[in-house]
Amino acid sequence: MIRNDLILTFLALILLTNGCSRESAESDNFIARVGEREISAMSFKRAYLPVIMYGDKFDSPETREETLNYLIGQKMLAQESERAGFDTLSQVHQARRAAERRALSRQLYQTWVAEQLPPPSEMELRRAFEKSRKDVLVRHLFTDSEEKAQALHDVLVSGSENFHTLAQDVFDDSTLTANGGMLGWMAFGDLDETLEDTAYSLPVGVPSSPVQSRYGWHILQVDDYQQDLFHTEEDYRRDLPIITRKLMERRENVFGQRVLNDFMREQQLEFNRETARELWPLILDVLYPDDPQLQENTQVQGPEFGRMLRNVAELKNEALITFNGETWTVEQVVTRLPELERRYLYGNLYAATANLVRDELLSREARKLGLDEHPDVLEEIRDSQDLLLAEIYTAAVADTLIYTPEHINRHYEKNKITKYHAPDSLLVREILFSDSSRAVAIMIRLRQGEDFSTLARAHSERDLSKDTAGLLGWLNGPEPFPEIYDHARKITSGVPTGPVHSPEGWSVIQVEDRRRWPLPFAEVEAKITTEMQNLKFSATKDILLDELRQKYEIHKNVEQLDQLWAEG
Repeated sequence: MIRNDLILTFLALILLTNGCSRESAESDNFIARVGEREISAMSFKRAYLPVIMYGDKFDSPETREETLNYLIGQKMLAQESERAGFDTLSQVHQARRAAERRALSRQLYQTWVAEQLPPPSEMELRRAFEKSRKDVLVRHLFTDSEEKAQALHDVLVSGSENFHTLAQDVFDDSTLTANGGMLGWMAFGDLDETLEDTAYSLPVGVPSSPVQSRYGWHILQVDDYQQDLFHTEEDYRRDLPIITRKLMERRENVFGQRVLNDFMREQQLEFNRETARELWPLILDVLYPDDPQLQENTQVQGPEFGRMLRNVAELKNEALITFNGETWTVEQVVTRLPELERRYLYGNLYAATANLVRDELLSREARKLGLDEHPDVLEEIRDSQDLLLAEIYTAAVADTLIYTPEHINRHYEKNKITKYHAPDSLLVREILFSDSSRAVAIMIRLRQGEDFSTLARAHSERDLSKDTAGLLGWLNGPEPFPEIYDHARKITSGVPTGPVHSPEGWSVIQVEDRRRWPLPFAEVEAKITTEMQNLKFSATKDILLDELRQKYEIHKNVEQLDQLWAEG
C-alpha cells in the first residue's frame, strides 16, 4: 500500500486556493472587460489571494490594481494568441485537460469540505481579533519525538544551555543554527494553530513545555511582542472578513486532510516497485537533458515527450500502479506526464504517479456530481488556458523581436525610478547605545508610543544627537554610516526599528523622509539594452502590452472590485 505521508502530498494542489470559490460565478459580476474576454470576481480572487497570502505584498488598492492590470494583460495576449492560431497546439489541449482536472478537484473540495463546515462563532472571532492585534517575536527548537523535546526543555530550564547552543544540535539549517532557532516576528495566522495558542500565552523569555504540531515537537520562547492596546469596534468590523477567512482556512485544512486521506485510502493504491525501479532512470534521462533550454521547461512536452516514450518502449505494457481494481500501465502513466508540472517529477516516480491518479479519481467523482458544468469550473479552465496562450504568444514574438530606440526609451521611462536610479537619499534619525540591552529597552518604549526625538535627546550616546534630536541628516549613500544606511533603505518611513549593530555601537533608527532620482538615460542606455536582451520574455511582454492597450477596449470596475474585497 502507498504510505500515508505520500497521501498527504495530495492536498497541496487543492488546498492552495481553498478560500476562493465561496460563490458561483454570476453573469453580471465582472471586474473588467477586455475585448471579447471578461474578468469575474472569482477570476480575480483566484489570482489575488495567493499574492497577499503567500507573497510579499499586502492587501491595498494599489495591489488590487496591479493584479487586475496583470489579468487584463493576460487576456489581451491570449486573444492575440488565438488569432495567431496557437490555441490549436497539442500542448494547449494537454494543459486544458490538466486544468479541467484541477478545477474539478477544487470544486469537489468545496462540496466535500468547505460547504460542510459551520462559520466561526462570535466568541471565536473576538478571540482571533485580539490575537490579530499582537505580534510575537518567536524562537523555537524542533525534534521528532516528545521525549527528545522534553529533554531539551529540561536543559533550558536548568540554565546549563540556551537556545543558541541547542540550536547547533537540533537544526541542519544554517540560518537557524546561527540565530538560535529564531523564527522572527509572527502575526496571527502565521503559525500552526497549536503553536500559535502556545506562543500567544507565553510570558517573555520563558521556554514552553513540549508542544506538538502536525510536523513534530517544539519548544517555543517569546523574546518580545508588539501589541495594539487601543482598538475599537470599528477596527473589529473592518478586520472581520480576513479574520473569518483565516479561521475557516484552518478548519478546512484539518477537515480537508481527513476527508482526502480517507478517500485515497479507500482507493487502495499499490505500486509495482520492481517496474518503477526500472522506469525511473529512463525518465530521469529525459528530465535532465544537456540542453539548458529544455531544462527550463515547466512541463514535459514536444520532442522531449517523444524521447521519453521511446525510452520506455520495452516497459510500456508493464503494470505500474493499481487502484480500486483498475491498473495503469507504464505507457498509460507516461502518456499523462505532459499534463503534470515537472516539479512533481523531481521528487520521485511514486509521488508523480500518485498525483496523476489523485487528479483522475477526484475529477471522476466531480463529474458524477455534474460539477463539470459548474460556472466556476468552466471559468477556471478558461483562465488557465488564457495564461498558457499568453505565454506561448509572448515567447513566439520574443524569438523575432528587434528592439528599437523607442522600445528602449519606453522601458527606461517606465522603470527609471524603480530600477535605474541613484542611491536613495534618506533623512535618518538615530539613538546610539554602546549596550544592546539599552537599545532593546528604548525600542519597547518607542513601540508604546513615546516620541523618538525626545528619547534621542535624553538617551543617545552620540553627542550630536543632544542638539539635533538624533537627526543624522540626509544620507546619500552608505558612507559614513554603511550599516545604518543599508538597514534604513529597507524600512518604512516613520517606523522605528533596531537595534542595528555597527562599529560605533547599537542604533535605533527611524527614516523621516526619502528621495529618489533617476540616472540620466545616456548613462544607463547600454545597461538597459543588455538587460532587455537577457530578460527577453518579460521585456517583450511589456512592449506587447504597451501596443495592445491602444488596440483593445478595456473597461474596469474598480469600485466593484474594492467593494468585493471589503465584503470578503
